[in-house]
Amino acid sequence: MAEESDLERTEPATPKRLEKAREEGQVARSQELTTFSLLMVAAAGILFMGAGLMDKLLKIMKVGMQMERDLAFQPDLMLNRLYELAFEGLLAIAPLLFLLIIVAFFAPMLLSGWLISTKALMPDFNRINPLKA
Repeated sequence: MAEESDLERTEPATPKRLEKAREEGQVARSQELTTFSLLMVAAAGILFMGAGLMDKLLKIMKVGMQMERDLAFQPDLMLNRLYELAFEGLLAIAPLLFLLIIVAFFAPMLLSGWLISTKALMPDFNRINPLKA
């Protein structure tokens, strides 16, 4: 009866049951923790990297707004220049993006630690059976 509803349980889970749940990949996850971590690291990253990032992006904008006469009559050269400037812009913001990727990967581990469970990756065909109501 206690297995049917979590509301009826009065005793905390035993260490054995907690370990079994962890082996199955059922650990606490918090989307808010990841979001908060990303927000704080992004703010700190912009605070510390912002001046250099702004200088690089302003330089790219200045170069992009100056157009030689040759570019006005050859659209394929303009497209190449757009690719070059877009790549420079991506390189300018790459350190901040790399930092955010690392935080997004490691932030969920703050709550439950490192966990690799192949059982959580296995499909459960009983749950997706359309004939079972």
